Amino acid sequence: MKKFYQFYLIFCIFTLLEIIAAIIYIRMSIKEVKGKGILVYPALIYASVGYFLGNFFTFTSLSFAVIAQNYNALIFYFYLSCNIILSSFCYAPFSYRSYLYLTFLMPQILEVLFVFYNFNLYARKILFLRNRKIGSDIRLKKILNVSKV
Repeated sequence: MKKFYQFYLIFCIFTLLEIIAAIIYIRMSIKEVKGKGILVYPALIYASVGYFLGNFFTFTSLSFAVIAQNYNALIFYFYLSCNIILSSFCYAPFSYRSYLYLTFLMPQILEVLFVFYNFNLYARKILFLRNRKIGSDIRLKKILNVSKV
């Protein structure tokens, strides 16, 4: 169980690093935009709110998947993480100082790789519980088929 807590702690640290790097980048971008004389830049605001909301949903879904052993939340985590990474790669060529843009994108990629690398640690029990439910139904069907003959 100690390894499980280490995995979850490292996952939380990755998420915290993503948030801190995103906040620093967004503050720098807002200062740059205000320096040009634009008071409100809607694309920057929408992109940053969308990133934080997506990051919150990925953290919540993986936490729920690991703690409650929910298979659907695990699939939701991978779907949202890949969606955030791909949309961030699409925004990267148009971003302000794209090398800084990658500072909060790289921890996201490392987080997904870390979660996928430690997949056996938490997903084995989730899949076992899911298959156990299906397996009991198969046994029941076999019993019913035997009684018909």
